[in-house]
Amino acid sequence: VTGGGASANRYISLKGLSMTVAGLGQGRVTMIEAGASEAPDSMIMEALELAQPEIEARIELQEELKEQVMKEAAESAVGAAFSLPRKESEWTILEPTAATREVASRAAATHAAALFARPHVTKRQRERVQTQFWFNANRDMQQICVQEKPEGVDASDALRQRAIHDVLQNAIRESSLSNAGQVRPDGRELDQVRKITAGVDLFPGVHGSSLFSRGNTQVLCHVALGPRWQEQRHLSYTEVVPSKPLTLNYSFPPYSVNRTGNIFGKNRRMVGHGALAERALAPLLLRRDWSMPFTASINAEVTGSDGSSSMATVCAATLGLMDASVPLSAMAAGLSIGLYTHPSDESKFVLPVDILGLEDHFGDMDFKIAGTPTGVTAIQLDIKRPYITLAVVEQALARARAGRQHILEQMVLQTGLDKPRMPPKACLPIARRFVVPPLVLRGLRAGGRDLRERIQIATGAEFDVIDDDALRVWAPTLEQVNAALRELFPSQSGLADH
Repeated sequence: VTGGGASANRYISLKGLSMTVAGLGQGRVTMIEAGASEAPDSMIMEALELAQPEIEARIELQEELKEQVMKEAAESAVGAAFSLPRKESEWTILEPTAATREVASRAAATHAAALFARPHVTKRQRERVQTQFWFNANRDMQQICVQEKPEGVDASDALRQRAIHDVLQNAIRESSLSNAGQVRPDGRELDQVRKITAGVDLFPGVHGSSLFSRGNTQVLCHVALGPRWQEQRHLSYTEVVPSKPLTLNYSFPPYSVNRTGNIFGKNRRMVGHGALAERALAPLLLRRDWSMPFTASINAEVTGSDGSSSMATVCAATLGLMDASVPLSAMAAGLSIGLYTHPSDESKFVLPVDILGLEDHFGDMDFKIAGTPTGVTAIQLDIKRPYITLAVVEQALARARAGRQHILEQMVLQTGLDKPRMPPKACLPIARRFVVPPLVLRGLRAGGRDLRERIQIATGAEFDVIDDDALRVWAPTLEQVNAALRELFPSQSGLADH
């Protein structure tokens, strides 16, 4: 557990958990990033509590350093020069004036209150009523300004839009808090997950494929298996980083939100969401199980987005891996927990489950939690408040656990897969491990790339020396595996197959 963004680490007896915590001390958290091997909620809370004194110690050190530097600067010649009278810098704060906010409230408050008086289930319906809200609010505000000519109202259209936006945000927050979160934009209850649909084996020639939908958020996954020597390897300046048995590529094309535009590779958001989903799945892969002598590459493409696409990717990728017969220790799912906090009392808050894109935008938090029925495998916390308390985190973990269980039940119900597909598909590659005399293996190593290419061209198979006494042959079919063996060992037979 790393506290306060500092570089010091403290060993703790929390097996299988790696967490980075930033905060203000005294139970106030600003950021959490974590990966775990099915850690229970109690372990997550224990780690957060353990981080608090470490954070407070570093904050105290920062304050002492600040006082020391200020004192030395004041006593030095440079500090004396800085203490001379000088003209203060002039800053322009781009905030709506009180008059602008008052007019915006008169123009938009009624429309905002009526915006979600009745539920709008689909994203398209919500977009339509929001468009109508903005039209009515701008029209009424313009009429007030023309007829009454109030003083102090900003002439800038951007500041007027900001004031109307804040009116809408406050209306949504007040509705959620006053009704204990029972009135949500799409009519769901506070702890209710959106409708789930799921399917697997969508493309016959692909090793694994799946489609997962939660509301208007939808992710399509393709899984491809390859030999282990094709695993991704990462360079590090400080340590040897092992190869990755699983790689997940997350793609968020413009059409997923009904927009056009050019795609110039991956942006930071795509990289971060893909890394989060990959972190959630990696601990579940039975890496050293010889029934899975492959590396898995997952391509996840968001085909529709209305909040929490990274957590939908975890669900879709789990189904895709199981469709490809990849051995997993458990099924994983993820969802996001939101937050609305009372403006004057932080102890009063509501935690909506499986938040919409609209709730993410107007709310205080996007708490992404992925895991299995046993525990958590990945966490990412994004907040818009200065901090959240440990009580909020604890309740969010409990709500996520219940929501995760519901999602997993729906995944099994709709796909019929509660474990990796058996028997495997006919299109899956074949891998065999053979025990070979060490002298023969040395000869294979000496053959190098030329021998590999010759075998691949002749038979369509690939091989790799994996131990001092073992050879692994990989090919699309068993006939190609046997053909490669005949090419490699024309005078030998009876190799032990493991």
